[in-house]
Amino acid sequence: NCVGGAGKPPTTGESQWIPASRIIHLADIGNWNINIFGVSEASNGHPILAVTHNIFHQSLEIGEYNSLTLLEDLDINREKFFRYVQVIESQMHAENVYHNAVHVADVLHNMLWLLTEGELTERMRLSKIEVFASLFACMIHDFDHPGVSNDFLVRTSNKRAILYNNQSVNENWHVAQAFALLNGDHSEIAWDEAWSEERHYNFRKLCISLVLATDMSKHFALLGKFRSRVADSSNAAEAFNPKDPKDREGVKN
Repeated sequence: NCVGGAGKPPTTGESQWIPASRIIHLADIGNWNINIFGVSEASNGHPILAVTHNIFHQSLEIGEYNSLTLLEDLDINREKFFRYVQVIESQMHAENVYHNAVHVADVLHNMLWLLTEGELTERMRLSKIEVFASLFACMIHDFDHPGVSNDFLVRTSNKRAILYNNQSVNENWHVAQAFALLNGDHSEIAWDEAWSEERHYNFRKLCISLVLATDMSKHFALLGKFRSRVADSSNAAEAFNPKDPKDREGVKN
């Protein structure tokens, strides 16, 4: 079970899941000017599912890879993955003015643009698992967000703040709960069932790094380091070494 019982998948049969035939086609997927609010309205309030489904059901070039076959290339159970996506979206709270499903879908789509049109995949020579992790981390980065800041949780001695010792409280919660779904007794959403322990370990480690980097108290320090590297380099395009694991992680963050 999830720590604190955050996310729980439907348990009453196939009718609980939205079939692929009912998910809208997005002709402008990958376009920077996509209207994410329009996507939310057209998808009947399921923008995360709509964006994720279109990424992996359309033939999009992501560096040398193709999004249409990426799930199969990584031994991911497609049907169970999209059930998992629906569980993630079901725990996004519509009453949140900002940290809601529309925001998550927007961040996810922005990452898609960076990986494709922004040439992040090619420039940093990202592997397939790194590409998928970048998209996945965006999808879960605000999972079950309470709608209040880390500082509020800490100052009110919220149970989440106590659980994570006041450190990146929301971010730790998001990523922990998202992976707890995969570790629980939920075979209907276990999209990673074919993965080895080592692959799952490395994937989770990468996602943790990416999600924790969204803590705004760390944002400006990370951005400052990024800008310094670019400023100190004679060629901005060569400021980061794609063969250096720390550089690869830093750019993705």
